[in-house]
Amino acid sequence: MSDTLRRRALDLLSRREYSRAELARKLTRLGKDAEAAADAAELDALDNTLDADESIDLSQADADAAEIPASLSDTVNALLDELAETGWQSDQRFAEMWIQAHGRRHGAMRLQQDLRQRGIPAELIQAALAEHQAATPEQDELSRARVIWARKFAHPPSNPQERNKQYRFMLSRGFSASVVSKVLAGSSEDA
Repeated sequence: MSDTLRRRALDLLSRREYSRAELARKLTRLGKDAEAAADAAELDALDNTLDADESIDLSQADADAAEIPASLSDTVNALLDELAETGWQSDQRFAEMWIQAHGRRHGAMRLQQDLRQRGIPAELIQAALAEHQAATPEQDELSRARVIWARKFAHPPSNPQERNKQYRFMLSRGFSASVVSKVLAGSSEDA
């Protein structure tokens, strides 16, 4: 089982970066599927060998089933620790790559939310955002918001409904209300 999980983990990591939490979910699902297939094969074999008057001790079967998730969880955690130690998996590297790939299209709030959903600790998120900001000082939050606004909307809002539409769009991209207000105020001045 652990060799299968290791092969699958290396296969996944050879394609792209995964956070520890994402990889744990995928490997746990794989482990459960493998155990379910093994259990089904075992039940079929047992069913073929039992006579009609023989019985199965279900209490022992229930105890065995309860042990499986704990052992699977331990196996997955041990494998993830090993992958992190050898450098195959890194939450810090994942966060940096995610921000680099998605930073041009989204604001800091959206990037933080996406990374939290992928199980990245808050301190790693803040460090990766700070590093990205230091590496690209010409692309601050306001200038990125202006570029995204200009790409999406050809003209400043002409009425309150259009202004609200543009405001909601920019908020959905993860920009703060103050940044969006500055972008929309600047677009009105440019016209």
